[in-house]
Amino acid sequence: MFCWRNEWIHPFESMWSIFEKFKFANQVNSIEILCEFGTERVKNLKVLDGSEIRNLYSMEGFDINLLTKAFTFNVIEHNTYSLETIVDVLKRKYFGYECFFHDTFVYCQICMSEGHHSLFHQFKLLRKCPFHMCELIYNCPNCKNKIRYMLLRDKELKPFMCICGHLLFRRSVGWINLWSTKRIINDPLLLEWLNHSNRGRRLYFYENKIWENIRGLEMCLEVLEKSYIAEESNRNLNTRINKVEYGWELNDKLYALVIDVFKSIDRHIKKSLKSEHKYCLNKTRKYFYNRNVEKNCECSVAYMTWRNTLLVADPKYWEYIHLGVRPTKFNHGFAIPFLMIHEQIDHFVDYWRMNKEIKTTKDVTALKWMIGRITGALLIAYWRVCQNAVIESRENKNTLGRDSLSKALLIQAPCIILHMYPRLVVHMYKIRVL
Repeated sequence: MFCWRNEWIHPFESMWSIFEKFKFANQVNSIEILCEFGTERVKNLKVLDGSEIRNLYSMEGFDINLLTKAFTFNVIEHNTYSLETIVDVLKRKYFGYECFFHDTFVYCQICMSEGHHSLFHQFKLLRKCPFHMCELIYNCPNCKNKIRYMLLRDKELKPFMCICGHLLFRRSVGWINLWSTKRIINDPLLLEWLNHSNRGRRLYFYENKIWENIRGLEMCLEVLEKSYIAEESNRNLNTRINKVEYGWELNDKLYALVIDVFKSIDRHIKKSLKSEHKYCLNKTRKYFYNRNVEKNCECSVAYMTWRNTLLVADPKYWEYIHLGVRPTKFNHGFAIPFLMIHEQIDHFVDYWRMNKEIKTTKDVTALKWMIGRITGALLIAYWRVCQNAVIESRENKNTLGRDSLSKALLIQAPCIILHMYPRLVVHMYKIRVL
């Protein structure tokens, strides 16, 4: 028999917190938990190593029946339901929870003083504790190192202890009632986020951009609440497409679309520059790589920097330098020809193909419409980056480099969030046009 009460488990409490409480109440260590509740495969291992058997998101190293019998509660079902509810609008095919949750331990100091840790703390869109509205902590206060979010294998570690020996929870008395105290969510944004769960809605965004944004959750909620609904024409868009068009021909169409968007924006920029900078533009274009020729016009230098850094790096640059050549028919792979922005576009195309079945011309039209908008937004953002970079390089006497431009684009690129429910519903956050 084990010492345990079901009221010690709270909604959205993490498995780390549940196991640490169990270890504290029964004076056992992590190795003993694995030996007691592990699957047959885990119990037969000579060394209980490997992160997959100690993973507290998937819980694949633990036997559900043994855990349910000990806790008189299905903790694995509790963990799965909590994770699924938090990421419901973000779910996609073939995803791991580590896409949306931190793989290192994130906690609230007040919650931890009460022996509690929530999966909300691990969620990458949250920066504050939803119960106490204080900033979350990402490392040990003693050794300043990050703690892996998993069942640690060191049998000498006490419950709630970092590998450096620092105790995150120190209560010796009163912990029984303290663990039974109910937690109330005080974050209105999180409550609104949870209200959108189980409604069949889906959000897409480029993770590297949104996770780093302090307003990430707020931006996602704005998209869920105020979406731009794409109007459908009267044309028959439900015609089924053949396998060739789905694969190779579709790659050609998407490739040609990206080229056309670039040509359109390129013409617009040149037209706006030629009225006042025609001579400078011709001079800069002719002597752009000649360092002996002084180029004083910041606008023309910014334009050539924008165009050349987008195109020159591609191995096939000289084949489409005039952008008059269409892609080879029946491409096996979809390759974006613009080095500085291809990652975000590739990311979206991969997401769409993995999560949306492209069966009809309506699906193709929707995909092309969104890729056109995303490409245009990124190209315009990069144009602004190049303009600012040229001015800063003149003031600070720095050399323009592809790496510095890429980092600046990562910061200044628009946060593109797509909302698709129940038909094509799309909103793009902070998209500006020239």
